[in-house]
Amino acid sequence: MKTKINRRKFVQLSAASSLFLAVGCVLKGDQEEIVNVSNRPKTELNQFIKIDTEGKVTLLNHRPEMGQGTYQAIPMILAEELEVDIHEVQIEQSAANAELYGRQMVVGSHSIQNEYSRLRKMGAAARAMLIQAAAQQWQVDPSVCRAENGQVINTQNNQTLGYGTLVEAAADLEAPPDPVLKDPKDFKIIGQPIPRADIPLKTNGAVEFGIDKSVPGMLYASIERSPVFLGKVMAIDDNETLKVPGVKQVLKTSRQVFGRIQEGVAVLADTYWAAFKGRQALKVTWDQQGLDKYSSASIMEDYRKASTKEDDVQFEKGNAERAFSSQEVYSASYEMPYQAHVPMEPMNAIVHVQKDKATFWGSTQNPNGIRSFLAEKLSITPENIDINYTFMGGGFGRRSLTDTAEEAADLSRQSGAPVKVIWTREDDQTQGPFRACSLN
Repeated sequence: MKTKINRRKFVQLSAASSLFLAVGCVLKGDQEEIVNVSNRPKTELNQFIKIDTEGKVTLLNHRPEMGQGTYQAIPMILAEELEVDIHEVQIEQSAANAELYGRQMVVGSHSIQNEYSRLRKMGAAARAMLIQAAAQQWQVDPSVCRAENGQVINTQNNQTLGYGTLVEAAADLEAPPDPVLKDPKDFKIIGQPIPRADIPLKTNGAVEFGIDKSVPGMLYASIERSPVFLGKVMAIDDNETLKVPGVKQVLKTSRQVFGRIQEGVAVLADTYWAAFKGRQALKVTWDQQGLDKYSSASIMEDYRKASTKEDDVQFEKGNAERAFSSQEVYSASYEMPYQAHVPMEPMNAIVHVQKDKATFWGSTQNPNGIRSFLAEKLSITPENIDINYTFMGGGFGRRSLTDTAEEAADLSRQSGAPVKVIWTREDDQTQGPFRACSLN
């Protein structure tokens, strides 16, 4: 099958600095289609695989990396079917682009489960095109050719051609819609204990996390929030705060958490330390709305009382009372308290809101979700919102939410400058959002 590609997607695909093998796989509903772009210029970028004329292979990881291993696992799948050495390829993080990559959110261990077959097809389609290009050059049937270690081998005479010498011809070929996949018994990469490529980068400091990111003209924000989840700001005394060197502004802000608005008061400054010291000097009067009477202990007690009440009958089948009356019954209850996520890297986000565009920098599990949220909140078209996501120092689901980016966007819109919001450890422990407590 072929897919028509509009001008916008064509421009998105055209972004590299040398000739690349252009093969893509897009999602149409629940179906996958292998596509390629014809009549393209000699600057071409596909979704996952780049091969330049020198034979250098670059594989793209389109899922954010938070320690779970997508940075290594996704290229491993591509490299397996492409028949290249995983130790010799370069790995790059893809852009946030739902049109090209579909769902990019990382949560619930879904990345490999949901993408395995598509990634194998991507690698296999590229391999098939390279083999066909070699067969045409040798004027033999593709069935007598095989790919291995970044080259195509003619099994009749053991002649070889490297991928770099074949890429131009391969790029002109039609991508096979249903490429033949390798037999798992022939796997050399998938399932092997291969050292992760991101470990050296993280140990030598080369990797940039969201907490490391800064942009020109940026202000730092530290936010005082109500000790009660839905508390409202009644009064702000920022006299002492504004005396702290480096403090620029004190602004009221808010964030949505599970559909509820939580207010806060932000201190904006030239440095994070100045913002934090200014926050310590801030005096905020809160309307607790009577919610301060609740505690974890009182909520759990409510749960215990609710567990002793007779439930409404949803349906009846058999006779449970009679079945249990003749058996020895054991009962137990299990309690789970509220739990904070506490990722190693504190929550952070940078957003710069301008007249008709916005830019995000930071560590997120949900890059396209950030774009959609900011587009709606700021009334800016999604195409005018740039998402720059970094490595994450842990996520555990916390970074799938949009509230930190929302605070940064609100403060940037008010101040006119790019704003970086950084949570403290205490913020993370006390402000949530938490995993709910339970009684079973």
